[in-house]
Amino acid sequence: MKSNLGDDLFLATLVKRYPEQKFEVFVDPQYATKYSGIHNVRVIKKGILFRVLNRLCKLITSGGIYSLIKTRYSAVVEIGGSIFPERERNPKVDPEREYLANHLSHYFVIGSNFGPYKTDEFLKEYRNFFKKIEGAVFRDKKTYDLFSDLSNVKYAPDVVFTLPLSENKVDSSSDKDKYVVISLIDLSINDVSRQSGLRSMAQQYENYVTKVALELLSQNYTIKFLPFSTAQNDLLVSKRIRERILGVDSKANVSIIDSSNDQYKLETIKNSTLLISTRYHSMILGWLFNVPQLVLVYGDKTKQVINDLYTDQYKLTLDVLNEKTSFDASRMNTVPNIMKIKEQAELQFFYLDSFLGVNQ
Repeated sequence: MKSNLGDDLFLATLVKRYPEQKFEVFVDPQYATKYSGIHNVRVIKKGILFRVLNRLCKLITSGGIYSLIKTRYSAVVEIGGSIFPERERNPKVDPEREYLANHLSHYFVIGSNFGPYKTDEFLKEYRNFFKKIEGAVFRDKKTYDLFSDLSNVKYAPDVVFTLPLSENKVDSSSDKDKYVVISLIDLSINDVSRQSGLRSMAQQYENYVTKVALELLSQNYTIKFLPFSTAQNDLLVSKRIRERILGVDSKANVSIIDSSNDQYKLETIKNSTLLISTRYHSMILGWLFNVPQLVLVYGDKTKQVINDLYTDQYKLTLDVLNEKTSFDASRMNTVPNIMKIKEQAELQFFYLDSFLGVNQ
């Protein structure tokens, strides 16, 4: 866990769904305090002691530190999005995954997609891995189709669609309350979960977002940048574009939601008038909260889910962005009926519900 809003929502959904169960999560030390207050979660810090023990254990067994602690678990739950990318020159299943799948009877994968990947060997390795585990539910049909012949594999829309819709949306019809939330990614960094070639698009992407923000500001909207992941430089790229906007209009009403409070971030998105989503889960939340949006598609996972659930979504792929690319606020839209998707998304927990004897 590295304090990414999307991943945090996965964990929150899981532990609230099963309040009587105890979970352990493995967290980088700098983010540990964020998760320590959850009553049914024990936080394991992946600090110096953890890393040393893990390295020593790997001299004896591929399971590393898990070989010492596996007996205290009744099951393994991997809940996350892009958790199966192929790493450079390593088309193998992670040794820890392989070890746990071989030593624990109950292993569940929830909410993920597969890839990006390049080699058939990687696909074959993970086909054998998924055969071993009790159940996997994927969030896009493209991934499901790769493994649909396996009897323990299902498809369901993203886990985040199962979030409750109990609170009412604030009326933002007046000019005073009109604001646009923008979620960004920093294309200048390398990330194994992203397709190659994105770094070359960083400048044109930031130019386009700046242009759109200035256009919306001229229409009396307030701009709120909402970083999802500090570790992946969302905050830095938000600051960079904010400074460019202020360089053009020093009085522009533009801010950055620099907060670790996930509920506050959710409320900010829910009550926005419009949304510009680059982050995958920004798009999902826009659909969930019925916020009209433009989606800037940076990867296959976003494209596939749009194809699966709402092909009419106003979207632009990053490769088409340049100084001539137009922006039309009137085309911003959202899924017209979210309740059917929410109902289907409950299937993400099918195998874990069955194991725990839970009837939701």
